[in-house]
Amino acid sequence: MKNYDHRLIGAASDTGPVRKANEDAFFIPQPTDPTHLGALYIVADGVGGQEHGAAASELAVRVAAEAFYQARQRGEAIQAALKFALLQANTAVYDEAQARGGGRMAVPSSPPCKMTG
Repeated sequence: MKNYDHRLIGAASDTGPVRKANEDAFFIPQPTDPTHLGALYIVADGVGGQEHGAAASELAVRVAAEAFYQARQRGEAIQAALKFALLQANTAVYDEAQARGGGRMAVPSSPPCKMTG
């Protein structure tokens, strides 16, 4: 994005009235991210009541962001990069759940996307 300014973007999350801990995670591009390839914003809602929801959402956000920008740097279109990023994040969460003994970890994903250019 040509006009991207990280100082104009912010995010916050709240535990809400039901849960004692916040299991959400988010990603906002930083100045070091290659936003000229696309400014990616992610919100991951760790499934409350599942085991390790916070770990799942943090892992999903980190892996998806890394995978998206890797794919874009390889020249993949935005749609293909998003698909790759979500598949990588899903695999990472599944693998982590298996490494923890097959417990239930979940992060629903339905990324909104605005593509320009």
